[in-house]
Formats: sequence, C-alpha cells, structure tokens
Amino acid sequence: MNLSFHKPKKDQCSLCMTYREGTSEVKEKLQNKYDAHIIEKEEVRRIKNECKNRAIQNITTCCASFDLQQVIYLPQSNESALFYKRRLANYNFTIYDLASKDCICNLWNETISRRGASEISTCVYYFLTNCDRKSVKEVFLFCDGCSGQNKNSVMAAMLLYLINNCESIEEISLRYFCSFHGQSEGDSVHSAIAFAMAKAGNVFVPCQLEPIIRLARKNPYEVKVLNYNDFKDFKNLALKLRLLKLKNDNQTAALFKWTDVMELKVSRKSQSSLFFKTSHKDKEYRSISIKRQDVKWLKEEVGHLNKSHYEISKEKYNDLISMCRGETPLIRCREYQTYYEILPHQ
Repeated sequence: MNLSFHKPKKDQCSLCMTYREGTSEVKEKLQNKYDAHIIEKEEVRRIKNECKNRAIQNITTCCASFDLQQVIYLPQSNESALFYKRRLANYNFTIYDLASKDCICNLWNETISRRGASEISTCVYYFLTNCDRKSVKEVFLFCDGCSGQNKNSVMAAMLLYLINNCESIEEISLRYFCSFHGQSEGDSVHSAIAFAMAKAGNVFVPCQLEPIIRLARKNPYEVKVLNYNDFKDFKNLALKLRLLKLKNDNQTAALFKWTDVMELKVSRKSQSSLFFKTSHKDKEYRSISIKRQDVKWLKEEVGHLNKSHYEISKEKYNDLISMCRGETPLIRCREYQTYYEILPHQ
C-alpha cells in the first residue's frame, strides 16, 4: 500500500545531540548536566499538562502558549524573477489557548514595526486584557526562552503593568520551555499556515495573508492586523522601573540573572514584586521588588512605541519595484504595484 513513517523535522538540542553521539568520556563529563536538562524538560511539560487540564475544568483559568512564526516573505511565487530578490518581511505572532483551542494571529510587516520585546509584549498584553474582560482570574503562559523577545525585563515590565491595572486577573505565571524542547501545541498553527501558504500559490501583498491565515484550518483562526500605533513602549517602562538594576533577590540577596529565569509570576497581592524561579523543580519562589519611588510608573499610561512607519532599505525597495516593472513584471496587478511604490523607504 506504499505506506511509510514520516519523521517530522525539528531543531535539535546541541546538548542532547552532543551527549547521544559523544564518546564514553564525553558522556561521563556531561552526565550531570544532561540529566538535569532532561528533568527540566519533562517537568515543564508535566506542569503545562496540569495547567491545561485546570483551564479545561475551570472557566476562570486560562492556559496559553505563544510563539513567533518564521518570517513570511512577500511576494511569494514560483516565477524565476523572484529568486535572489529582497522581499518584504511579514511577522505572525500566535497565541494559542490550550483549553479552547482558539488561536489569535497577530500580523504585521517590517514597515509597521520590528519583532522585538516591546512588540511581543504588546501582543501578549492585548491577549491578557481580553482575558481580564472575560473575568479570568489566573493565567498560565508558556513560551520559549528567547532572550530578545520573551525572557527579558520588557516582558516582566508588561506583566507588572497589567497586574496593576487589571480588574479580574489575580495572578499570571509565565514559564519558559527548555531550549529546543518546546512541544507547544501552537506549533501546529504555524504548520497549518505554512501548508495553506504553499497551497495558495501566488501571494503578492500583505492584505492577502489575512484570509489565508484565517482559513488555514476548518475552525478559523482569529487574525488581528496591527498598525504602527498599536504597539506600546514597554521597553521604556522597563527602564523607568529600573528592572535591569535589580541585582539581588529579596530572600537571600543572591545574584539575580535574567538568563537563569525559568518562570516569572506576578500577583495582585504584591503588585510591586516580581516572583521568579530558576528551575521548574523549585518549590518556593524568590522575588525582586520595584523601588518605592518607581512604583508610580505602573499606574501611568504606557506610550506608543512607534511615531510613524518604518522605512525599508533602498536596496530592498529597488528589488520590490523591479518586480513591478519591465515588459514581463512579476507583479502585474496595478493595485499591488501601487502598494509597493508607496512603501516608506530610505
């Protein structure tokens, strides 16, 4: 019947691969580190399943995972004129509700904003405010430990700001997967979208992405198209709160490092404190607290991240325009050509 097993492609963990393929000397040297690594991987997965079941059984609990999909470059086509051309980068940040299986796809491109910590934090902030409107009391979040987007003072500042200004949410915890061991249900969203993009054929401009992503599965995804003035400057808030200057925890005065954090938690019972764990096996939380004179910033409105659209490079603009010109242009629809002609550029 021509049946075969398919092994899905997946990024491999360097530690695991080095241990598995290493000599007996290498394995002996890495044994303790490898064992601790595997325990952390299995522990966070166990916690995630518990939080997921808790959210399924209780409507006042939410459990979600979030991740940024690989960059979608437009235009997309099989025509040879497209190869070796610089294209417009589009970003899709997905937040997947593990209980309801609903998914919000936050969509923007590089002329709208970048893909840094403030952008990611803004999308999570909008998700949490929506949970607050639904009278959710506790939220469990899971994501990878990318320091440039998820595991940083900017995300922490957003969580502190949210817990100080919400009405229903009482507690939020954010747990980080071990590197290359995410096992997030949200990955299925990216896979479905990639498959839908491949079936769609020619895709020329960002506005065409919305229906493709929305209808990538039978139960449509929710697509939220963001503009440049939708993003909030949580990085500036983190600077005002001086989070990076907090070097020691409140309990033992031990050195605090953002890279060591495996869980962040905020609570309405202690709105100026940031609770954390450096291992998923830890029973007790440690904490750092905002200085009294800085707490006022948590009650003030967060400003906009962007004042206007971003400009793409001159070289990328020229490549995009070249696909709209000539006797045999790749982009033949006049409306699409106009879109690229008016893009802000250097």
